[in-house]
Amino acid sequence: MLMFTDLNLRLKEDSGHLRDFTALDMRDLTGVDKYIDSEAEREIKSRLKGFGFRGIHLIDNGNYHYATRFFLEKIPFDFDLLVFDNHSDDQAPAFEGMRSCGSWVLDTKTDLGERLKGLSIIQNQNHTKNEAGSSRPIYLSIDLDILSKDEIDTNWDQGDWTLENLLERISLETTGREVLGIDVCGGPLIKPMTPISGTWNQAVNVYSRLIAWIQAGGIL
Repeated sequence: MLMFTDLNLRLKEDSGHLRDFTALDMRDLTGVDKYIDSEAEREIKSRLKGFGFRGIHLIDNGNYHYATRFFLEKIPFDFDLLVFDNHSDDQAPAFEGMRSCGSWVLDTKTDLGERLKGLSIIQNQNHTKNEAGSSRPIYLSIDLDILSKDEIDTNWDQGDWTLENLLERISLETTGREVLGIDVCGGPLIKPMTPISGTWNQAVNVYSRLIAWIQAGGIL
């Protein structure tokens, strides 16, 4: 659980399904919001040194989706990557030499090279089954902005999926495959002292149901 904002701290406090998660506080870092500079990247990787790629990783809101790459770099063998996201996140950043939440897929392909054997980015419900189409181990990265605003209110423009749509699709894509790890980002923007609201309760419900389903289903 990476805390760049108060989101994951609040989730840890308010959801029984998340209270046992280890929280790594990144709120003191600069140069991390949407874009990440080289100094911040080195520091985050240092703080993640004792953590592997396996398990469930919560990566705050969508501004920090680039942190997925830090877990993928820890996988020492060939694997496939499956991304659920309303955005492709494979665009070159606007600022040369910087990496961003919108370029992390492109950066991953460059950095991992041949180790990343298959990549599928699912943005809509009409997307055909996993392009990787293999029995290789698979890592899942989920941005909750693929869900509709009726499910959760994120800080990016959103898709039209229900949580049930997402769970069904994860089950379809992972049947018969080893899931190496799963990360989740895309929660709402939470500022210090933000009062409890319907929007917050909605977010807690989505995270709780998703994590409970993953843990109960034996996916990992």
